[in-house]
Amino acid sequence: MARKPRKRQSRRSGRRAGVRLRFTPFLRRLSTRAGVLTTVCLAIVVGAALGYGLGLLNREPPKGTIATAPKQPSVYPTRSQPQRPQHQVRKARAPADKAALEKSPPTEAKTPPAPPPVPTVEHAWMRNAVPAPESGGRPAIAIVIDDVGLNVTRTRQVVSLPAPVTLAFLTYAEHLSQQTAEARAAGHELLVHFPMEPLDPAVDPGPNALLTGLDEAEIAKRLRWGLSRFDGYVGINNHMGSRFTTAEAQMSVVLSELKARGLLFLDSATSPASVGARMSRELDVPHAVRDVFLDNSKDREAIRSSLALLEERARRYGQAIGIGHPYEETIEEIRRWVNGVRDRGFVLVPLTALIRRNAAAESKLSAAPRKPSG
Repeated sequence: MARKPRKRQSRRSGRRAGVRLRFTPFLRRLSTRAGVLTTVCLAIVVGAALGYGLGLLNREPPKGTIATAPKQPSVYPTRSQPQRPQHQVRKARAPADKAALEKSPPTEAKTPPAPPPVPTVEHAWMRNAVPAPESGGRPAIAIVIDDVGLNVTRTRQVVSLPAPVTLAFLTYAEHLSQQTAEARAAGHELLVHFPMEPLDPAVDPGPNALLTGLDEAEIAKRLRWGLSRFDGYVGINNHMGSRFTTAEAQMSVVLSELKARGLLFLDSATSPASVGARMSRELDVPHAVRDVFLDNSKDREAIRSSLALLEERARRYGQAIGIGHPYEETIEEIRRWVNGVRDRGFVLVPLTALIRRNAAAESKLSAAPRKPSG
């Protein structure tokens, strides 16, 4: 078989092949180095970027711009950390923070607590008042017995009267706590019977009496002493006092103390010139005025006539107050009268029932519209 002739290569093509063979390892080495350099460059760029980002995160923001929620100041600020006013923190917050705060539920600081309920004021005369029976539209009569407590036997006779009767215990009587407790247990109402100066200087009103010659401090001292003798009473009324109850300055001290304590004043009306009712009205002190003295005379017939006069006044004015004393004749006549009071069309009530009725009538009168004059 004939041998196939070899193709001759030109010198130029051989030269090219030699160059290609010599440069191929160099290119390979070059490509490898470029890749390493590229990787190193990329690593440098990424590291620089990370470092720059971390620097931004750690860098304190410029004044006037806070990108995140402000750091809360310490509860107890030190000299190196002064407490920032709250209004400055709110002004510096970013809009995103404000929107988040608006969406957040209200906190206890945003919603003020409801105000506490206003307590109902209950005066001492209301708290110690005895419940009154239903009047049913009938005229109401209150019986007050003065000078109670000095004679223990007579006091027990008075306490045995059908209730409710209002008993006025003298300030200088003995064993007042026990006697007044028995009276309260029997359903009677209590007053402090306060000795006051009479017109006749020869008449002694009793120890620690209120006198016009005393200064205000001494009057207040004696008044507080008398009011501390027992408790459970609704107010006071005057024992004698035909001079003292006409002195405005001295009565002002007494009535101001009663108002501060929530007590009432019953004017025994021992003088037609007494200022007790008028000043009580001006000072807004609950008050009442005696209508009839039942036993200026101890004669039984005279006492019956006084009780008839009391009924007449109650029928005319709708109510009346009678004052008696713990005489044997008075106690027996009042007991007989009380047993038939309902049959005669009246109702026996404690003193406070009449004061409540008067207060309600005055309130209704003041609320009524006034007709134009002329």
